[in-house]
Amino acid sequence: MINMDGPTAGFAVDDVKLEAGDKPTPFLDIAREGLTVELLGEVPEVIASKTDAGSFRSFLYASEAAAGARLSAAVTGDGDTKLAAQTVRVDLPKGLHEVRLAWEVRGLAHQPCRLSLAVAGEKGILAEQVGDFELYTLSSYNQAKAGALRAQERLSQSVEKAQRQGKRVPYGLSARAVLQRFVDLAEKKLAADVLPEAVTDLEFLAKLGEQAAENTDAVIAGTAADRLIPEPRLDQATIRAGNFWVGDEPVMIVGGMGYNEIKAALPTMRDFGFNTVGDDYDNGYSCLQMMTAPGEHDGTAVPKLRASWEELRLGAGTPTTCGSTASTWDASSGRPNRPMSAGGRSTRASTW
Repeated sequence: MINMDGPTAGFAVDDVKLEAGDKPTPFLDIAREGLTVELLGEVPEVIASKTDAGSFRSFLYASEAAAGARLSAAVTGDGDTKLAAQTVRVDLPKGLHEVRLAWEVRGLAHQPCRLSLAVAGEKGILAEQVGDFELYTLSSYNQAKAGALRAQERLSQSVEKAQRQGKRVPYGLSARAVLQRFVDLAEKKLAADVLPEAVTDLEFLAKLGEQAAENTDAVIAGTAADRLIPEPRLDQATIRAGNFWVGDEPVMIVGGMGYNEIKAALPTMRDFGFNTVGDDYDNGYSCLQMMTAPGEHDGTAVPKLRASWEELRLGAGTPTTCGSTASTWDASSGRPNRPMSAGGRSTRASTW
């Protein structure tokens, strides 16, 4: 238990340790072989900066005054490249001191780095601290985005060339759709202050685009066959072992999405490589609202459900197979009637 009588501004409890015995282990263990100075704090795994400076904070505890102490700090990057180094001579009074390090990060790419701190006195090193971290900067974001955009442009050119030659390249189409959607999403992550995620996403997208472009170029040259996407017959779908099956192949019903969202996505959904697009949100939620009491329901929502599904069905003019787990309802009996269809193809996922 910690009892505090006075104001607590600037005071925080970072950790509480419970142990047996009547003598607790000192938090600052300064009793080791003449140790007079200790560096406290761990180097974070990630240091991210949207400004031109990277920063790090640590704490230094001196059990006794140390005149003329030398405090040195260094940051090295990929390939042991020295990114920053500084040494200062200070007179350390007894007690706890804050150590702040800032260094220029403008133009630096995302890379693994190492931070080294050391305090030296007349008799040599008094304390040192070494830690590895990943560095993410605004410059690394801009570089990663430029790489992703280059890969996207190269891939688009390869896909369009394949299409002009009448060759199927669904893998290239899928990769292009992923880049078109998620390159823009990285900008939103940057605005939401998740810079490391934004950079990592863009680096992945650049690799994906380059690999897909190489694969598409090989298909065009006739040296490789593209990866094809299966198109299961949903009118033959059955349920067994907790999954949907068409023959001996499992299929996935993707959901839930609202009708408007699915309709807007139909032109590009196929390019993503999805072979089944399912919807159960509006049907499920609306049907739940319809159940007014055990064995009773309000059938006024049925016409709206039918109209929404019909609008979606008419909009499914692409090769996309559009499936729904919902059946039509007989408003008089409150029982499922028959499976709905999309584009003339049955979307029944189970039999009633």
